[in-house]
Amino acid sequence: MRILHTSDLHLGKRLHQHSLLADQRNVLEQLTAAVESQRPDLFVVAGDVFDRSLPPEDAVSLFGDWLYELHRRFPDLPVVLIAGNHDSARRLAWPSRLLERGNIFIRGEPRTVNEPIEIKTQAGERAQIWALPFVWPGDFTNQEGARSTMVSAFETGISWVKQGQDQDQIQVLVAHCFTRGSEPSDSERTLVGQATLIDTDCFDGFDYVALGHLHRPQSVTPHVHYSGSPLAYSFSEDSDLKSFIVAECQAGQSPQIERIALTPLRPLRKVQASVEELLQSERYDHLKESYLMVSLTEPSALPDPMSRLRDRFPYLLHLRTVTPEAPEQTVKVAQRSAKPDLEADLRGFWAHINAEPPGEEVMEAFVEIRVALSKAGGQP
Repeated sequence: MRILHTSDLHLGKRLHQHSLLADQRNVLEQLTAAVESQRPDLFVVAGDVFDRSLPPEDAVSLFGDWLYELHRRFPDLPVVLIAGNHDSARRLAWPSRLLERGNIFIRGEPRTVNEPIEIKTQAGERAQIWALPFVWPGDFTNQEGARSTMVSAFETGISWVKQGQDQDQIQVLVAHCFTRGSEPSDSERTLVGQATLIDTDCFDGFDYVALGHLHRPQSVTPHVHYSGSPLAYSFSEDSDLKSFIVAECQAGQSPQIERIALTPLRPLRKVQASVEELLQSERYDHLKESYLMVSLTEPSALPDPMSRLRDRFPYLLHLRTVTPEAPEQTVKVAQRSAKPDLEADLRGFWAHINAEPPGEEVMEAFVEIRVALSKAGGQP
């Protein structure tokens, strides 16, 4: 059995307020083209289809257009999608019964996990696909009727699956979770604490476990794999390592895994330099079409560096200042003899850190906080 596995599309995601819809459309087209070249028996999206529970209209349209095109070109291909922690389970899965007639299976509620999707591969193999969307605490209750924790709820879902498994068929689990031993990146929505980690023992009895939630591609065990997100959604991620998985599975055997690279429309890049270096040096020419985070090395703040740099780097998204460390003997503590001007201090600090003055909304929020503190009897 041949599985194409991706996850964490995050349709509608914005990076530093910049829409990534064109980038997402590009990578979805690459995934559709991969179906032509890889000829999978199953296409899996392991959660976080959207970036928000109430996604923007253009993201919903993109998703619908993509599913339509995927089904138009490959009407016999089973497609399984599950809800992640960013998705609204009910909004995502509302058309599921209708779409199942076209081999598109969307599962939003964890309690549907005991309804396997049974398919027959091109080679005549039979497989059971178990879809376990992101599990929140309380999604399942124990025998006494008490609300479950996140981990115990996940374990309950898996126990439901194991009651219905036919081990003569290939066993595939699609889930969205954080497993013990895996490595997160900055762009996942963090669920704090060891109590959210799923032990890999839960996945015994499956021939392939297609996971979503973590954006770095990684293998947890020989049969448990994160595809990673198809695009980098944080400057802590490496655009060059984005991929999808093609897994070859047989009942009772370890799968063969191939990671196939995806090419971003615009990669994410980080650079540290001065404004003048960036504007004048040819060695930065290759960054003109990249999403860019710049760390400025100027010793003091410059007027409006963002506008100046965007003339050359139109996809510059984030600017920060690297403060050189002063020699220890020159460090002095400022002494104040008059009442501090907190608004002036904020403006100076903001400009120093961000290389541009704070906007009106920042200053308005600052004033509101000062007023609230004053009314509460704190320092104004």
